[in-house]
Amino acid sequence: MTDTQSLHAARRAYIAPINRVVDHMTGVQNFGGGRYACGRFTGKPGNEVHEAWTHMFAEWLPQSGYQPDNKPALELYEEDFVMDPKTGNFSCWLCVPVKTL
Repeated sequence: MTDTQSLHAARRAYIAPINRVVDHMTGVQNFGGGRYACGRFTGKPGNEVHEAWTHMFAEWLPQSGYQPDNKPALELYEEDFVMDPKTGNFSCWLCVPVKTL
């Protein structure tokens, strides 16, 4: 998948609903537009997804020709999100806001 295809796919994704939300934590957040570098993650929650984020910021970003933009990084879950009950694996898009150097 090309970078452009990844960005288009991420635009079609959405943030997964949370089944249990504490009332005082519920809110609406607007995310402005801009350029995001998105990579597909498949693995387990916890250390594996943390390592993928670390790779995006510490290894990919410095050699990419981009720098981080001052916007939130996003984890996007597609409409058909599932976690494999046997392995605990799931997939999502890790999206880093970027701007040119």
